[in-house]
Amino acid sequence: MWPYYVGQACGQTLLKRAFQKQDKVQKYNDILAYCGYSRASVWVFFLPLVTENGRLVRKGTRQALIDQAEYTLIGLARETHDDFWNVAHRRGMDALEVEGLVNSVTRVSKAAKLLSAVFERG
Repeated sequence: MWPYYVGQACGQTLLKRAFQKQDKVQKYNDILAYCGYSRASVWVFFLPLVTENGRLVRKGTRQALIDQAEYTLIGLARETHDDFWNVAHRRGMDALEVEGLVNSVTRVSKAAKLLSAVFERG
């Protein structure tokens, strides 16, 4: 199982969150076709933001936290394989380079190797 797409949806029903626009259905079909699957299932995971009391956070509140969660999940998913389909935030993520850790082509310095080891990436 590989993540191919990460996105957020706020203030919609469960069905609309998964298939809010026709482009979502097309995106899922394109991914399956690209991977060469003639028969496959799409898994959709919903990660709701809830209050300390277990209630769903209202639409429009905590948007910065929701954006940060999406950005983080996109970054984690992109690390799993090269065929990740998200375009949101891609330009910024591609431009960021941290030697030995993020988008690093080679690890040349001792410091980069140590940083990589801190995050268990080397």
